[in-house]
Amino acid sequence: MATWTVQQSGGDYTTLAAALSDTGTKNGDIINIQGSWTIDDTSPAEVTDSLTIQCLGASKHPGYWDTSQNHYRLRTTTSAHSLTLTGANDLTLDGIAVEQAGTTTSAEAFRCVPNTGRTATIKNSLFWCSTNTSEQDCIYTGFNTTIGTIALENCIIWGANRGGINSQNASTADRGGAVTVNSCTFWNNGKATSGGGGGILWQTSTGGGSTTFTYDCHNVVAVENDSGGAASRDFNEHLASTGTGPLSWDVSYSIDSDNSIVNETDGGTGNLASRTATDNTSPGAGDWVVFKDITNSPFDFRLQSSSENDAQDMHAVATAHGITIPATDIVGTSRPQNTNYDCGAFELLPADSLPSLFSTIRDQRNTLVRM
Repeated sequence: MATWTVQQSGGDYTTLAAALSDTGTKNGDIINIQGSWTIDDTSPAEVTDSLTIQCLGASKHPGYWDTSQNHYRLRTTTSAHSLTLTGANDLTLDGIAVEQAGTTTSAEAFRCVPNTGRTATIKNSLFWCSTNTSEQDCIYTGFNTTIGTIALENCIIWGANRGGINSQNASTADRGGAVTVNSCTFWNNGKATSGGGGGILWQTSTGGGSTTFTYDCHNVVAVENDSGGAASRDFNEHLASTGTGPLSWDVSYSIDSDNSIVNETDGGTGNLASRTATDNTSPGAGDWVVFKDITNSPFDFRLQSSSENDAQDMHAVATAHGITIPATDIVGTSRPQNTNYDCGAFELLPADSLPSLFSTIRDQRNTLVRM
């Protein structure tokens, strides 16, 4: 096993695409993206070997897409997918930030289709579709052939016109596969007004055959992925008339904004339905998930401490459906910080509660002064 470096300057390669397309065999190797980046990596990249790809140190994003920070960003505007994985390859992808900024139909941020028996593990990463092109997904796991296992952990996925993660069968034959979604955040996917879309999407196209397919989700926030209308949902099983549903769809200790957990869950518990996303720390009466900033692009999905944030200190259940919440969140904060886990990709540090604590002390002081 060898280790290769991708750096803006001074490494083995200057783009991820160059490292992956090198004719030298890299099966089982590690590719470290490292150093400070003042430019985006704009070259579409394709994984053709079993690899670990990870962002280290300054190259790793701070948990949100920040163009003022010199972290690594794979950002493409061409008709190609930003990142592609197909075939008999295993992949571990850790700490990457990927944007699809192209306007071509079905140009995905990550087309991820490992063969049966293979696994793609995607963790601590950001996937963003910044345009409104039809049939664009942040992660597309089409399985016109049977796929292996795709495991998402501590990821934030937003902006796709069709699916945040979309598993699709357009074949008349039976196809199978599995996706696990662990401690992830999905927001504002499923913007298309026609066809199926949503945050976590399983669909059969016209003529799609039945499948033995599983979706297992634990500690997931999926909100406002239904702006495209009735065909789009936070958790969406969108079927052609000739197709049948997955073998199982198990969602536990997760949050939606449209009650689709109830509609799509074959087995699950501890879920919170019909919550509204906001970035107002004092939104008033109602059921809320409070983020840092969902008003200004490219958005910031860190949780804000608020007595009205239902994702904060949500539950104490570490394992469901064989999925265990990771020991750290997307930026390495230990979980849980309190007795209960925070839902989604972020765990709030106690320091994050200080502004609201100071506000409470100030209000109490002012009350005493008035008395």
